[in-house]
Amino acid sequence: MTERMGPDALLLSENERLKAEVQRLRDMLASEQTCEARFNLLIENSHEWIWEVDENGVYTYASPQVKEVFGYEPEELIGKTPFDIMPADEAARVGAIFGDIAKQTKPFSKLANRCIHKEGHILDIETSGAPIFNEKGHFKGYRGIDHDRSAEKRYEQELQKRSDELERKNRLLTNLIHSKSDLQLENQQLELRIAEEVQRNTEQEQLTFHQNKLLQMGEMVSMIAHQWRQPLAALSARASHLYLSAEMGSSTKESIKESSLFIEQQCQKMSKTIDTFLNFARPVEEESHFQLRDMVENVVQIMDAQLKYQHIALDVREETYGVSMDGLEGLIEQVLINLLSNSKDAFESLESDHKGITITIKGSPEKMIVVEDNAGGIPESAREKIFNPYFTTKEAGKGTGIGLYMGQDIMRKHFNGELRFIPLEGGSRFELIIRK
Repeated sequence: MTERMGPDALLLSENERLKAEVQRLRDMLASEQTCEARFNLLIENSHEWIWEVDENGVYTYASPQVKEVFGYEPEELIGKTPFDIMPADEAARVGAIFGDIAKQTKPFSKLANRCIHKEGHILDIETSGAPIFNEKGHFKGYRGIDHDRSAEKRYEQELQKRSDELERKNRLLTNLIHSKSDLQLENQQLELRIAEEVQRNTEQEQLTFHQNKLLQMGEMVSMIAHQWRQPLAALSARASHLYLSAEMGSSTKESIKESSLFIEQQCQKMSKTIDTFLNFARPVEEESHFQLRDMVENVVQIMDAQLKYQHIALDVREETYGVSMDGLEGLIEQVLINLLSNSKDAFESLESDHKGITITIKGSPEKMIVVEDNAGGIPESAREKIFNPYFTTKEAGKGTGIGLYMGQDIMRKHFNGELRFIPLEGGSRFELIIRK
């Protein structure tokens, strides 16, 4: 049949085929835009303020949450710098710190600072950010996230107030115990003290867990923004190339198929990144059956871009294949993310051409996940304290001191196990032991 068609008919048929292929690509680009819309929806519904500044530190983007946190409309901050909304002394202090960071175009995390709300009151803020580079590798500014700790600090002050009140009651009870010989009264007072202490400890534990979860979620949003920037730019460039090729009639079937596959793979990868974050952010309520390897791969996907940016090699090994368990998968993910983040932070101050982290999965004699690095190790004087709450070896503004404490608590309470530290020469080894 095709042999009987004239040249015009053949040209018309080929033109129709190309139009159909271009339409299919447009549909795929619409899917890409849907992925981007999901990411924008995530930003707009986040409780954190996400921002971008140029190489001069001037805001070029502010997410809608700036209204909720600072009282400003996003457009009110465009063209200003972070230091314009700080007290003068705080602007000078933070400016000196950030100036050193910007000169080295380094990422930074949990930089504590005080800002002025539009209504005039002071906010306690934690800021994290990562440098932005264009396609040629030229520094273009920073992208980051601001977390308002004002409410948390008020909560901590309220807990301290309650603690002081409990201490006062304890002293009164002690006086009563010494002044009364009635054993029944003494027992009643002791029970009251125990109940109040348990309540105080429970409240403190809940606050600590909530703080750690919020900090990790804030870092993950920043990681996703960093991971998405490059594939979005690549998709846009590929789409423009396809359009121009179609307009000029230089498209081939092979080039269109290749571009289609590339766009589809990038969209799937970006969608999977969002799904991983949403699974982590979802409240942990029910136990499930899961493979330790799959759980580790989820964590690697979250941390991969940050580790590669710092040229840190990550190796995942299975000494025992197919190890699985029943439990709260999100909790053990949280412990593993904290360990990898600690290693990443330790490498920042280490000059080395061979930075590496190894994760090993073992199933015998007991289930275990081992995390080893060569990031210099923990000073001997600090090793006995690393699992204490609010103890940190990091410099001011970069650590809360609750990550390892919460990790140990999670492993003991939810997995009948423990989080064990073993010093290595030039590095550290942490063992997540699971006896459940």
